[in-house]
Order: sequence, then C-alpha cells, then structure tokens
Amino acid sequence: MVTVSIRFNSRLVIWLVDCSHSNRITISEFIRDLLYEKMRQGELKFNRVKLNQNQPMTPNYRSRLGDIVFAAKLVERFILSTEDNGEEMRDQAFQETNELLEVLNFSGTKNKDRQLCVSLDKQLHSWMKSESFRLKVKTASLIRNIVENAFTGALSNLDDNTVSSVQKKSIEYQLLICKLLEILVTETVEGGDTIIEEARKSTNKFLDKMCSEKQLSVS
Repeated sequence: MVTVSIRFNSRLVIWLVDCSHSNRITISEFIRDLLYEKMRQGELKFNRVKLNQNQPMTPNYRSRLGDIVFAAKLVERFILSTEDNGEEMRDQAFQETNELLEVLNFSGTKNKDRQLCVSLDKQLHSWMKSESFRLKVKTASLIRNIVENAFTGALSNLDDNTVSSVQKKSIEYQLLICKLLEILVTETVEGGDTIIEEARKSTNKFLDKMCSEKQLSVS
C-alpha cells in the first residue's frame, strides 16, 4: 500500500467521517471506493469545485441531519428514563464525545483544514499518478477534487435516482436506527410516546436554530 497525505477542509472531513462511520469502514476505504469507481469509468476530469463553508441547509440535508440528531436525543432520553445512573452515563458519553471531537479537531478553529492519510494499493496509486500527470495536477489535489465532487453530488442528488449505493445504504441505516429506537422506547418504557415526542420537539428546535444561524451567516 502507498500512503498519500491530503488536506481537506472541515466540511469534507465531517462528511468523510459520517460516510465511513455509517458504512462501518475506514475513511481510506471510503475514498478508495470512490477512486475505484472513477477508475472503472475511465479517464478523469479535473472539475473545480467551490465549496461554500456557509452553504444553506437543504431540505434533504436537514432531513438526514434530523434523523441523526433525533436518534441521539431519543437514546439520551431512553437512558435517562430507564437507568438509575442515566445522568452519569449521559454525562460520560458527552465527555467522551467532546474528547473525540478534540482529537478530530472539530472543536478547534472554524473551517480549519485537516490533513488525512489515505492508503492506496499499488495499482490504484499508479493509475492516479498517471491521471495526475496527464491532467498536470498533484495526485493529492486530484484525489481531493474527486472527493469534493462526490460531496457536492451527495448534497444535490439525494432526491434523484442516481444516488450512489453507498449513500442509499447510509440513509437506509439511519432510518432503520430511528425506527428501531422508536419501537424499543414505545414497547419498553412507560410513557414512551411522550419521550419520543419530546425528542422530536428537541430535534426540531435544534434544526431550526441551525437553519437560522446558517441563513444569518450567508445574508
């Protein structure tokens, strides 16, 4: 394997972490899958992408984010309602999450770029180098461009039939988690319907706040 160091902006890193986590693979594996797909398609094009850090939240993205937030808030309320030491468990989870975010640099300087290392097998690396030479760009720049285009495509194509199998699986599992949690809470907790409604209201309040902040940042 050959390791390539690539610098990504914060939005791309968050997206890569989300996609790799949703599919239970590493970031390297997720990026390699993108590159293998491009290799099967033939010659590459260097399509420049202007990523707007303050891009307004689309309805589709809001819906996906809502599923994730709702699942987290429902689990939190489920634990608080069923465990004697629920608050301690919740606080510990928050602490460990914040520590992980610190490691990932998500809580540091806003929009700070991050450098990630991606492992490529020799065949894939050789093809990427060949395409980079043909397009007269660095290999790292070409890989980053492929990821950027995949990211913008993921945001714009969620309603289309052209959504990749990776994206479809990600959405499928997010919805499955939400539905399973709703069933679990309804059947195992007294007043489960109330807990679900509280989690849903809390999620909508969070999303409304996020949307409001984004609209102010681009106005």
